[in-house]
Amino acid sequence: MNFIFLFLLCFAYIWFVLDKLICCEKEVNKSWKKIFVQIQRRLDFAEDIVNIFINFKDKFKNKIVFDDFNNIKRSFNNLVNDRNQIMKINKQLCYILTTIFRESENIYELKNNIRLKELKYNIVRTEDKIIYEQQFFNANIKRFNETRNFFPNNLYINLFKSFKLKKFFNADEFERSLPKSEEN
Repeated sequence: MNFIFLFLLCFAYIWFVLDKLICCEKEVNKSWKKIFVQIQRRLDFAEDIVNIFINFKDKFKNKIVFDDFNNIKRSFNNLVNDRNQIMKINKQLCYILTTIFRESENIYELKNNIRLKELKYNIVRTEDKIIYEQQFFNANIKRFNETRNFFPNNLYINLFKSFKLKKFFNADEFERSLPKSEEN
């Protein structure tokens, strides 16, 4: 009788741990989707910015940036769940935006473009949302990893290979170098 009770108690504990991990993993995936949506939103704003700059392409020193942007746009549309590739594309997008904004400072026609100012402001707001979602994502990753590594959970988790440690979302120097909003 005691053996059956002990077996049921262990089974219930394992069930509880697995359920908690599955819930944590769902939260991680939900928060990643929010980051993905914001990156996609920034990419859409960037496309509008590139379309404004395309008319002044001959005044840019680095014309390859426009081709790079088109490659990024194509690549991004094929990705949804590959976090490493999305982060790589995100870095490239930050570099392209920084380059475009830096070179646009020398083009007089663009300095007072109202639409461009709106898009810059929207990109900065989107960056703020990405940072907020990044913090939320990292908190969910931390909770998942702590739950996974907590003793005696880690003894049971090793039986199930699907619950691997998750990586944090890290900000980059490129993201920190994006233009600041000019408020009137």
